[in-house]
This record gives sequence, C-alpha cells and structure tokens, in this order.
Amino acid sequence: AVEGDVAAFYRANASAGSENLGGMLPQLKIVEANTPECQEGLATAGNFFYSPTKESFKEVEVSVMAISRGFRAKANDPKDPNKIKFNQIMAGMMINEMKPFIMFFSGTRLTRLWDFGKEIKPFTSHKIAPFPMFSLRVKMGIEKVKTDYGYNHVATFSLVKDDAGKIQ
Repeated sequence: AVEGDVAAFYRANASAGSENLGGMLPQLKIVEANTPECQEGLATAGNFFYSPTKESFKEVEVSVMAISRGFRAKANDPKDPNKIKFNQIMAGMMINEMKPFIMFFSGTRLTRLWDFGKEIKPFTSHKIAPFPMFSLRVKMGIEKVKTDYGYNHVATFSLVKDDAGKIQ
C-alpha cells in the first residue's frame, strides 16, 4: 500500500494520460461557416476551435510533437457516401495555454502542412546539430484560399524567430 505524499500524488494524477479514453479528443480544428461550432455561435469562421474548452483563437503558438503517416478514410460527404479521402494527423501542445491537441488535415489543408515539413527539414535533419521538431516554436494562423468548391480556411505555419532572426 502507498501512503502519505506518494498516495496524494497518485490521487492527484490518477487520470493523467487517460483523459481521452471516454471519447473526447483534445481536437483543435478550423471553423468554417457550415461547421456546428460556427452555427451554434461558439466560434467565427476562420478561427481555430479547441473542443475540450470550447475556446476560439485567431492564431496559436504551438510545439508540434508528431505528424502521422498519411491514411485513407471515408469522407463525410453526403453527396458521395463512398468517397475516400487522404488524411494526416498532427499532434502538439499549445504553448501559451499548455494544452495538448490533435488536428486532422485533408484536402487543400494538406499542402501547407507539407510545406511546413519541407521548411523544418533542414533543422530536423541537420548532420551536425539536428533539432527535434517538438523543440521548434511555431505560430499557426489561418488563411482563406479559393478552391474549386468556393473558399476554404487553411492553417499556416511560421517558425517563431527572435529580434535577431534566429528561430526559437
């Protein structure tokens, strides 16, 4: 049996790491005019929305922990219920809020994610002093882009730099 300070520590941290087993994902997503968050007045189209706390952000500073390999899954398309879409998942931590998140990327949103990967590759694969991806501070914003189906909001990624221009 564990007692005293150790027992108190265990009690305080009993659910650490298993909070999402009940089905609630700490999802950060981009709000569009047709999404429930926008229609319910919780967020404005063109903002990020953090589902666990129902907070909305114009931009977020993050540490990107992982980007999944691509996978194909059924798209949520009422016009074509058998439509398959290529997806990737990004997991990270919102730095100022100290909140973990996951984001799903598909369609037009993938291009900026891939561009981000190309931008950080010289840092993560440097032969002498490589940086882990999670050590880079990244500002995520949103840009409105025209597609064949109208306008869509996509995440933008920029490395945070100090006054001297060095990445943080």
